[in-house]
Amino acid sequence: MRARARRQSGFTLVEMIVVIVLIGVIVSVIAPRFAGAARRRADDTARAAALLLSAAAYRDTVGSERLALEFDGSRRTLELLVPRAEAAG
Repeated sequence: MRARARRQSGFTLVEMIVVIVLIGVIVSVIAPRFAGAARRRADDTARAAALLLSAAAYRDTVGSERLALEFDGSRRTLELLVPRAEAAG
């Protein structure tokens, strides 16, 4: 009787290592893009907070709820929607 060769199913160690290396390369290419997006989001949040504080300072200094801006020769008026800080009495 002849022993039949058994074919094993599954992946070889070399195939697994190749797949892991490919995944590592893909992650190393994509990860910096996501890190840059998080940094830009933090910068945008800081700019929005600075704009809000500037608008509040303008309103408190000038005493007007309207702000006139000029872009490319056309004048626009904006309403400031900054809540007033009421003094606790």
